[in-house]
Amino acid sequence: MEIDSDLKVATISVGEFARFSPFTQRNDPLGFGNWRAAAGQQWHKEIQNRADSEGFSNEQSIKGDLEWRGWTFRLNGRIDQIRSQKDRTHLREIKTVTTPLPLRPEEVSSRFKSYCIQLLTYRELLNRIEAQPTGSVDLDLFLIELGSGITQSLLLDERFDTLVVDQLDVLADYLDRKLERLSRLRALRFKPAYETPRPGQETIQEDLNQAFERSPIGCLEAPTGYGKTGVAWEFALNRLATGKVERIVYLTSKSTGQIEAAERLDALLTDQSAASYWQIRNKAEHCVNVEFRCSTKTCSYLSDLEEKWGRSALEPMFLSTAKPISIDVLKETSAAAGICPYETMRTALGYRDIWIGDYNYLFSANSSRLLADQPDFDPARTFLIIDEAHNLPSR
Repeated sequence: MEIDSDLKVATISVGEFARFSPFTQRNDPLGFGNWRAAAGQQWHKEIQNRADSEGFSNEQSIKGDLEWRGWTFRLNGRIDQIRSQKDRTHLREIKTVTTPLPLRPEEVSSRFKSYCIQLLTYRELLNRIEAQPTGSVDLDLFLIELGSGITQSLLLDERFDTLVVDQLDVLADYLDRKLERLSRLRALRFKPAYETPRPGQETIQEDLNQAFERSPIGCLEAPTGYGKTGVAWEFALNRLATGKVERIVYLTSKSTGQIEAAERLDALLTDQSAASYWQIRNKAEHCVNVEFRCSTKTCSYLSDLEEKWGRSALEPMFLSTAKPISIDVLKETSAAAGICPYETMRTALGYRDIWIGDYNYLFSANSSRLLADQPDFDPARTFLIIDEAHNLPSR
């Protein structure tokens, strides 16, 4: 998703819109490897091969804007199958599932809500592009049970209509909070890293400004004791306060470096500071089980997350404080809600202006999804600080 906060425009695919949630979701691999993808493609192709005999056209691209609560959602997608006959249009979305079929309509809307929202969104776009009345568009969710090939065709009726309206509200709420966060940062005030500059620091902030005017990448090299961490924080906070960036990410190779970075940041921020931050810890540190096994199949704290988020009271907890919540409090409150503390941390990151963590969260393929999956993470609008960058090759 690309967000233009000034114009209040969010560019997003229909699939991403349908799946969007401000809370984290967990979908563990099913263990089928490439077989599942290949089987899904084969079933998909088999249904599409019957398109001509059924009067359908395959893979029709669609794009358009939906206006909602002052936001413009610029959507694009591809309808699996479409059939137009006189005054009616039939849209079909083909999905392979592992859940045994058939299912009752209410089970479909619960288990496969995003599939339903995807179809409903295509209809909304058609209504605006071709001015087709809602009642003249049939929505067909065509499910195929992956292992057996059993199929179920479900026509979405008016009982499903509220799903797309609710999803528009969910995304608008999230984007409104982003605007509130950016507006709050314009009032950011902080102390200088050093009341009296150390030797060599007299012009360092201006030197850094000039360096970044010439290039988006800079290297600050100075001897031990110079105060590089404090200098870097002061420069980064100034860019955050002036709107040059929307977030700061500080990465280092050691946990001791993260603690030091957080302490130096605390020294610059006042008690009434507008900026909030979080120190990222690994999964094992968040685990509340006797034995660390991170899987939806073995850990109850990872199951039914969407339902648990809906009834939990965790969100105000990470909205009401600017500093990280202690790991003990995080584990206790998350476990009481039946939610994995690591998943709570993942969700809380989206509401924080500054992230402090290990190199892995950007440079390791196994860990980088933590940041990349944040819907509000825009690398082009992020100021990245890499501490002890000479250690990167060895990592």
